[in-house]
Amino acid sequence: MFKQSMYNNLLSNGEGGFEIYNSMTKAKIAVEEKDYIDKILLNNSDNQALDILAENGFIVDKDLDEVNALRYAYNKRYFNSTALGFILLPTMACNFDCPYCFEKPSAHLVENENVNYFKIVEKYIAKEAPNFRHVNLNFFGGEPLLKRNQMDDFTKRVQVRRVLICLSKRLNLLQAMLQQIQI
Repeated sequence: MFKQSMYNNLLSNGEGGFEIYNSMTKAKIAVEEKDYIDKILLNNSDNQALDILAENGFIVDKDLDEVNALRYAYNKRYFNSTALGFILLPTMACNFDCPYCFEKPSAHLVENENVNYFKIVEKYIAKEAPNFRHVNLNFFGGEPLLKRNQMDDFTKRVQVRRVLICLSKRLNLLQAMLQQIQI
């Protein structure tokens, strides 16, 4: 037996129909009636619809405590000891003028900014990486790609089994970088 997920959110699509969004699974379906899931559960005859709804988390086992399931998933990830993660800030300089950002755009980089930054992180990774299956590097800051040469050198020197590199920001240099490495 199933019940609706507590994470379902009904949204009007503006055209007389609806969308149901599940904030746990990030799944979304378009439906014509507000009570579509309730009707499927009540009839319990459309196995294909039930399978799709269950696969995407719109319906769950009636005995499932969704709050505890979320708590378990959070703790499993939070206390995961298979990955060593870093959020690296190579520079706070930025050449953008985003309206939401506290940083003011700067036309120049401070050349001696964080001179030993990557060397210190590299030493720590060399020491600790053997204890983990993955190393996650998240580059953040002002505009991290303003320090692209140092980032390239650093990522080449970091010798670990698996490295996940993530860049965040509006990265105007990313397109040129991707063309250069031919992704």
